[in-house]
Amino acid sequence: MESHRAFRSHNDHSERGYSAMHAPVLVLNASYEPINICAARRAIVLVLKGVAATEEINGHFLHSSRVAIRVPSVIRLIQYLQCISENI
Repeated sequence: MESHRAFRSHNDHSERGYSAMHAPVLVLNASYEPINICAARRAIVLVLKGVAATEEINGHFLHSSRVAIRVPSVIRLIQYLQCISENI
């Protein structure tokens, strides 16, 4: 007997315990260095404010009454953010 899991899509975040708005998004510096991982909701806010640009999308959409926005999976900050790295 075949399992129903063999036919599930790659967008089934509800089975993993989070929605598309809580999906992880990689945050890159303006120089393409990875600096953080945030929730898709925060990433959309950064893109809409003009602080970041979408580099990759994950296939989900955020729908409002007038517009549909693609949910990013990777964003890049517009201005360079000086990060102090810790030497371990």
